[in-house]
Amino acid sequence: MSDSIEFLGAYESVTGSKTLIKLGELNILVDCGMYQGEEKKKCVIEPKLNRLASEIDAIFLTHGHLDHCGYLPILEKNGFKGQIFCTHLTAKIVTIVLNDSLGVQAYNLKHQLIDEVLFEEEDITKVLSRIKAIDFNEKHNFHGVEFYFQKAGHIIGAASLCLSYQDKKILFSGDIGRNDDLLHQAPEMTDFQPEHLISESTYGNRIHSVDHLELELEKALSSIIENKSILLIPAFAVARTQVLLVLLYRVMTNKLSLEVPIYVDSPMAVKVTHLYQENLKELKDEGEELKDALERVKLIEFGKDHKKLTKADTPYVLISSSGMLEGGKIMKYLEMYGKHENNLIAFSGFQAPGSLGHKINNGEKEIKILGHKMQIRAKTLQLEGLSAHADQAGILEFIKSYSTSLKYIYLNHGDAQAISELKAKLEELFPNLNIIDVAKNIKYEVV
Repeated sequence: MSDSIEFLGAYESVTGSKTLIKLGELNILVDCGMYQGEEKKKCVIEPKLNRLASEIDAIFLTHGHLDHCGYLPILEKNGFKGQIFCTHLTAKIVTIVLNDSLGVQAYNLKHQLIDEVLFEEEDITKVLSRIKAIDFNEKHNFHGVEFYFQKAGHIIGAASLCLSYQDKKILFSGDIGRNDDLLHQAPEMTDFQPEHLISESTYGNRIHSVDHLELELEKALSSIIENKSILLIPAFAVARTQVLLVLLYRVMTNKLSLEVPIYVDSPMAVKVTHLYQENLKELKDEGEELKDALERVKLIEFGKDHKKLTKADTPYVLISSSGMLEGGKIMKYLEMYGKHENNLIAFSGFQAPGSLGHKINNGEKEIKILGHKMQIRAKTLQLEGLSAHADQAGILEFIKSYSTSLKYIYLNHGDAQAISELKAKLEELFPNLNIIDVAKNIKYEVV
């Protein structure tokens, strides 16, 4: 049987990453993510992957975001018995993310937003026992498959995966970070010479601009100061919250008149922030700005902290999760503050179609929340340019660094438009390469 690559997730989508590679007798899964937004129903309808669970020998995780690791306990529940490889910091983030995911499901079940939880605590415990964490650029061999992780930027612990089997070399980009990220180090390129590259294409048709971000936040802070109101920011707990803290620190340092209290109330975001604090050396400039920023931030960790927040004088900034309003503490705060016209809701990232965040950000005023309907009267703002993903220029730079050895490029993890425009650009730059827009349920032979 020939070696092959099959895409079981993130085809024409930016969530649910799951790629199955068959190398000899081995079945290897790269990433095991959960779908979000409109696509989230697929996280319980994965018949092919569930049937294969007991036959998967190993899983390689590029990083710890839910859309790359969230399906692990479901696979465990369906009979997975293999080993999981990732970097040390990814292992720590996965622990936080999976436990938070279960907590959010329990909350949603209690409020009748879902019919059942997808896995139990014991499934998480079994998953975590299968993880073997390794250092960046440390070469290992798994039954004839040589591999190592190289730094991808994006979030702490994130990696690109370099796989070698016999005469075949395959590179998985993972989520490629930005060279101009406010907090994280730039992606690392090594001397690996792959013939096959599986590349993300999230922003394959976009060029990021961060020039306006500080100005947008200045306007937002001026508004809540004038109105003595609240700036509510739904933010992803992993990386986005920490980047926002750095950005707010910059704005308030440059204009002292805009300085207001900043609160972070999200158990997951608080845990991840502490993890960032413990690993400042992994960040750009050894995390000096984040270290300074955190001196101005109140992390809500105990009951007494929450009581103080409920009595706090406005104006202030409140960051909570989830970033797409798909559950978590942010739901209660949206219910409390979303109905007041003087308040401001700032969306800090991509809102998946079908998510509550997407609906509100696109102008829906009547929403269903926590079992009842309410009117959104708060003003909304989209903070563009905060993504931790490389834009088209960054993706092309990453690909160019490996172009001398490449024969095939598979474009995944992006919507149809992003992939189409990136494919056209790559075909223009590399007319001799095979550029493949991947499709569901098609096996691509690795030759």
